Amino acid sequence: MNLPEDKQYDLRLRLLSDPVNRKILDSVIESSKYPDDVARTIGFTRSALEQRLSKLIDAGFIRKAVEQESQKVILIITPEGKDLRNEVSKLHFRVFSKSSA
Repeated sequence: MNLPEDKQYDLRLRLLSDPVNRKILDSVIESSKYPDDVARTIGFTRSALEQRLSKLIDAGFIRKAVEQESQKVILIITPEGKDLRNEVSKLHFRVFSKSSA
């Protein structure tokens, strides 16, 4: 991503503020998945998923790899993607636990 650091930060926050993007990250946070499985999980077509994936990949949250045995593409969350998703979850929990108190 060839943006100034503050613009990268803004873009990443916008991507994480989208509930569908968070669902995509959540679907690969524990283990790698095939794109078709992720699309089914979130109720998207493969082409609709690919549009979102390109942004998440550009932001450094997810990467694509080729599974050795099957030679199929798999989606893997990056360490940065996992850390940021966990931070957003913690913030979300704090905000909603305070508002229900």
